[in-house]
Amino acid sequence: DMSDYEWKENSSITFTGLIDGQGYAIKNLRINLPVAKVGLFNTFKGTIKNITFDNAYMSGLEDVGVLAGNIYDGADMENVTFLSCQVDQEASTTGGGGYFGVVAGRMRRGPVTIKNLIIKDASIKAPKYAGLMTGGIEAGNREGVYSLKGIWAEGSVTSEGAAIGLIGRNRATTEMEDAYIALTIENAKKEVGVVAGHLKEGGKLHVKRLIGDLKVKQMTQPTYFNNFIGSFDSNTSSYTAEDVYFFQEDYSHISDNLTPTNSTVDAGTRIYW
Repeated sequence: DMSDYEWKENSSITFTGLIDGQGYAIKNLRINLPVAKVGLFNTFKGTIKNITFDNAYMSGLEDVGVLAGNIYDGADMENVTFLSCQVDQEASTTGGGGYFGVVAGRMRRGPVTIKNLIIKDASIKAPKYAGLMTGGIEAGNREGVYSLKGIWAEGSVTSEGAAIGLIGRNRATTEMEDAYIALTIENAKKEVGVVAGHLKEGGKLHVKRLIGDLKVKQMTQPTYFNNFIGSFDSNTSSYTAEDVYFFQEDYSHISDNLTPTNSTVDAGTRIYW
């Protein structure tokens, strides 16, 4: 329990080892700094498993996440849970390049393997590039696959910008199986999707067995959103969807003339309830 611990400076540590939580939890971790790459670690490229982060709060300029500001050059995660965690831009800062997510602000240069990830009651407030899991996935100068299996993610995002989903921007090869994603948009500009807000610039997305639920309370450009991918460039990127289902929601309150553009992707089957 870190309720009484004051985190005074940003760690420059790149963690490359193994964290085995053995079923224990880190509670009430709070880091609030006006710098980039804020998290338990500045950069993470090791292995973490069997651990819970409960009621963590992370705030910084850009690249902000509970585990790390960046996951870089590969990582492995298994049986990791994030409960009631909040990620935010530090109040005194302006600008910044975005990338805010519960697990990590940004994931760069895979491969990354994630199994049995649970995110519940998450809250993210970001200028742009926000994801329940991560604000962005990037290939960098090598093609490392991001493998996500067994994902349960629930939470809300408030942003004045674009590219919001489980993954804010996907610009690498990401494979996802067996996932439930419930995303509530409190406010956003555009490029909103359950799985990825933005799939362009060489991104590849392959999804099997997904149930998604996208609730949108307010958007300023509501033509750029859809159940699966919010913004998609077929000239540079690609996707596949197998056994994908979405709860049918009513979006009529956010626009009198709701006409999503053809650059958005509504893949799979809608479930009426």
